[in-house]
Amino acid sequence: MAPLGGPCRVEMPGGEWHDVNNGLTYTDRVQGACTATLLQFYATKHASSAPIEHWRDTILAGRISVNGQMVSDPQAPVPPNAILEFRRPGWAEPPAPAYLDVLWWDAHVVAVHKPSGLQVLPAGPVHERCTLTLLRRFHKQHAVELKGMPAPVHRLGRGTSGVLICACSEAARSKLSRDFVDHGAANQGRLRKVYRTLVQGLVDADQGNIDVPIGRMEYPGVRGGLYAARPDSGPGAKPSRSHYTVLHRDAVAGTTLVDVEIFTGRPHQIRIHMAALGHPLVGDPLYAPGGLPLPLPSAAAQDETGGSAGERRGGADTAAVAAAAEQQAQGPVAAADGNGRGAGTCSGGSALPQRPQGVVMPGDCGYLLHSRVLEFDHPITGERIVATCLPPPELRLPGEGEHAARAGDAPPPLAAPSAPAVPADPQRSHLFAQMRRPVNQ
Repeated sequence: MAPLGGPCRVEMPGGEWHDVNNGLTYTDRVQGACTATLLQFYATKHASSAPIEHWRDTILAGRISVNGQMVSDPQAPVPPNAILEFRRPGWAEPPAPAYLDVLWWDAHVVAVHKPSGLQVLPAGPVHERCTLTLLRRFHKQHAVELKGMPAPVHRLGRGTSGVLICACSEAARSKLSRDFVDHGAANQGRLRKVYRTLVQGLVDADQGNIDVPIGRMEYPGVRGGLYAARPDSGPGAKPSRSHYTVLHRDAVAGTTLVDVEIFTGRPHQIRIHMAALGHPLVGDPLYAPGGLPLPLPSAAAQDETGGSAGERRGGADTAAVAAAAEQQAQGPVAAADGNGRGAGTCSGGSALPQRPQGVVMPGDCGYLLHSRVLEFDHPITGERIVATCLPPPELRLPGEGEHAARAGDAPPPLAAPSAPAVPADPQRSHLFAQMRRPVNQ
């Protein structure tokens, strides 16, 4: 299937996010009769989100409605089968890139380059500054050609850049989601993912396999536990496999540039596996040699408060990720677990709990990791597609990408001759990509 379009940039007006977002509505649906007052309901069901004093102030301020009517009495009864809505005022979100580069697209599939620092889906303190918001803008511009709203079908960490595949139609989403989920098993080569990263220390072997199981461990601020190396194959540990290839060793800097192909799709797999090998990613604020998190401050180690929706959703399979994206696309009512919990602060006195002091979260950036190659079967035509995205300058080999970086040169050719060219820009040369069939087909 010929692509409808080639590389283009989608960005917010003026290239910047709004200082404050539009706020968010959290919805609870009561099942049957309820004996609690409005304050008791929120203070009990959402105890990990805020203390009872917060919920009392929120009700008194008129930010909660019952069946569409504002209620400002904390002692008001909750009617049977009621629909409760908490309107969270707008808040300032963490800084994030305000652009997304579309590499290739047709009616069913959109391949994009996600920059480092941009979260994929709304979660925790991030509601608008995410990939999904920019995909909505792209859909608005091309609604006639696309079969539906593009939704991501796999994970890519907030600090990870590179190729992200999105599905537009239900048929494409279902097929791609199955392929990404099946990637955790032997999936007959339907999917191939290669990343580029820079690790600490000089890796001895030129290449090798890493088969350390990955599972959850208790960690403050992350409900359900943090993903980490579990070499003892304890409860919940899942088989995980990566293969690394050394590209360059820098004896002066004490670093090694590697390509890593993953054969399973565990959360933070490359970060965990390279750390388990004794070579954590350069700049990784979370994982230490051995694949476990760095030691916690003593006070934080005792804090077992619940984490944000972002951390909870980190363990979802790809079908759930796509479903969550679709849910977010339908409106402002959001809660990955139906409880509307989130982390961060907002204006108007609606402060929600912060992370434990001194604790690093899985979504924190600082490391260099790039999704360089993603090879898959087109969900509709069956055509073998290879999506590639040149790494950022810090992750390139000497001479890699020089063609695209030279002023006046065009980007690498795309499969479709009619695809519009993108003017060369040395500052954006790593954004150029190719969608092509493997040479052996």
